[in-house]
Amino acid sequence: MALLLMCNPDRVLGEGVRDFCDGWLLGPADTAVILAAGPFTPPQGNGHLPESRCAQGWRWWAGAGQGVLFAMEELPQKFLETGLVHRGGRWPWSAACSWERLGNGLFVEDSATVRLRLGRTRQIGIRMRAQRWVVENTRIDAGLETALEGRLEFSLATDFRGELSLRLHPGPPVRWHRQRGRRTLAEMKIFHSASALAVRLDQRGDGAPVLAVEILVRLAAGLGMGFRADPETGSLAGSVVANVGGPWFRTSHLVHPALGVTHRFHLGAGDPAASTW
Repeated sequence: MALLLMCNPDRVLGEGVRDFCDGWLLGPADTAVILAAGPFTPPQGNGHLPESRCAQGWRWWAGAGQGVLFAMEELPQKFLETGLVHRGGRWPWSAACSWERLGNGLFVEDSATVRLRLGRTRQIGIRMRAQRWVVENTRIDAGLETALEGRLEFSLATDFRGELSLRLHPGPPVRWHRQRGRRTLAEMKIFHSASALAVRLDQRGDGAPVLAVEILVRLAAGLGMGFRADPETGSLAGSVVANVGGPWFRTSHLVHPALGVTHRFHLGAGDPAASTW
């Protein structure tokens, strides 16, 4: 059943929420800003990193996650990531890599992603993702996707901060599951006090635009709750995020009206504010 589901994307409207990181629009760096104790103070010119941390130069993070796509035991998700940021000097930069596996046994889809960024409030970067599709231990197909990224931070008011990200895809999508799959074109994030809003514009495989929305609210210092909506698939999700002076943790519980629930759990160490995802 799992193989039939993944090989017929036209019949599966949940295609756009299949990757592990689709469980969230706001990343660990975003949640670190919202969950911090005390009043909200928008960073000035160094991404999510406060000036005191930027002075130290080097920051790192690493994380691991797992989930089960649509509650199917045949479609487990595994995720590993690590990254390094250097904010000191004239040209701050960040580098990150991740590995993800969907499925096991009969059906396996592996992907490896590398991301590089350069700049402070204005950033440019490149994202490369290699994927491989294996069925019954036989490689069926493989592909490489490349995207050019631009990111701009701006202030709306004393206690409002925004981020606009644009992504250009010079090459075609991978062939085997992107007919209804989606690639990100633009993303807007707005931060205020103890809350954040993210709106993402994707392009579906047939060229149609698709929107996704997420809201995150701080409940207490180090603890927050989020709500994720994907109107095209009709999927809704609740999430819990925690970051209390050490490792950080977040969950996603995405409910598709026809295919069921996808539970995801993500645990990280290091400085979540340095994360580039």
